[in-house]
Order: sequence, then C-alpha cells, then structure tokens
Amino acid sequence: MLSCALDDDGRRVQRARYTRLAASVAHLERTPEALVIEFDEQVHRETLERALAVEQQCCPFFIFDFDPPTRRLLISVLETEQLPALDAIADAFRRDQSARQ
Repeated sequence: MLSCALDDDGRRVQRARYTRLAASVAHLERTPEALVIEFDEQVHRETLERALAVEQQCCPFFIFDFDPPTRRLLISVLETEQLPALDAIADAFRRDQSARQ
C-alpha cells in the first residue's frame, strides 16, 4: 500500500511547488515504467530541487534522475506495484497545465 508521509500543510506546499514547476514543463510523457518530464529554460531549479527532496523523504520508493544540461527528469519507482504513484505526479502536472489554458 502506498501512502504519502506529508501532512495536509506539507501536501499543500508541495502542490504549490508542482504548480510552479508545471509552468515550465515543455514535455511530459508517462511510459509504462517511468515518467519523463522535460523542462524549458525557465525552470526554477531551487523549486525543483526542493520538490524532489521532499518527495524523496515522504515517498522513498521514487527514483529521480535529473539531467541538468537537458533539463530532463526521469522518475521511476522501486517496485512494480508502486507504478500508480507515477500517475499521481503526472496528473498533478496535467491538472496544473490544463488550469493555465
């Protein structure tokens, strides 16, 4: 069973980080085993680093691989049964993107 260790305030602040980051998403792709996010040159690196650090603490099953030169973030999980957690992050970016259109 997957659960987030963040309390309500922590989730609210983390959602705000994702909203800020979503503004600079150039491409988002959900593959069967990963989530690939490519950011444009406007990505706020401190916000990204903080968001990933918080996720790593509250959801340690995530594996983050960020390539700074290409601004490409690959998110995967440790176990197959954790794959639905990738959908939650992808949905946050999609919801935020559709809210801006």
